[in-house]
Amino acid sequence: MTSAGPEPTFDAFLSYHSGNRAWVVELRRDLEARGLRIWMDVDGIRPGEHFLTVLERAIVNARCLVLIVSRGSLFSRMVREEFQLALVRQLPIVSVLIEEATPPNGFLSTRTYISFVDPAQRSGNLDSLAAVIRGGQSSSFASADALDRLRGNPTSDAEAISEVEYLNRRIANTEAQARPLRLTRNFAWAAGLPISTALAAYAPSSVGLVFVGELIAPPVVTGLLGWGLTATAIERCNREVAKYENLRDGIQSCIREVSETCSEIHKRFSDLRRQLSLGG
Repeated sequence: MTSAGPEPTFDAFLSYHSGNRAWVVELRRDLEARGLRIWMDVDGIRPGEHFLTVLERAIVNARCLVLIVSRGSLFSRMVREEFQLALVRQLPIVSVLIEEATPPNGFLSTRTYISFVDPAQRSGNLDSLAAVIRGGQSSSFASADALDRLRGNPTSDAEAISEVEYLNRRIANTEAQARPLRLTRNFAWAAGLPISTALAAYAPSSVGLVFVGELIAPPVVTGLLGWGLTATAIERCNREVAKYENLRDGIQSCIREVSETCSEIHKRFSDLRRQLSLGG
């Protein structure tokens, strides 16, 4: 999750390869027709402005980054820089797949993405994409190690792999903590059924709406209590999982690469691990 701050200037920053520009221009038009504020470099950078400075400012002021996944974008240095910057800023990243042959085996296998490969599904996919952007959801990240897989570079950096494994364990542990909470929330209404049964048995004189109300009220009350008592803890687990996934993807994208952005990502991991160790 991103920290609290000013309302974003844009709903989405479009990250793409120049070879897909015509497709992306059409996507921007369709999203803007749905009331979204979209940033795209073709008209977001004025003559004389410093290119990278403008890009960074736009990403910082966007609600999410929409990553247009194509073979060209996965080989693009600029797309990679935008991707890593979004990870550093803990910005939700929404993956949009536009080429059927792009992902190798395993790519995006553990991530949700929106596929625009089938033109017949375009309208429905546009509605789905617009809904995700409005919600600022982080459930549609691109798999960060896909860039190295497509280049044929093995992810052999032992330290980075160790960091990724550590974060995967944290994600699994946090999801395990959230699982019983979600079960409690989803089935809390059932705790009211015995009360409804008892009322039906011992209050036969009730008729009409009063009788219906006596039957419905206990499950409704226990259901609401279940939601109220677990909401904060479930939201905390969701935030932690999103934080760990964000950092894990950043580390994967930096394997066998040295840059200022990657140094900041690894520093974030070190700080996080230190905090968790101090917290027990």
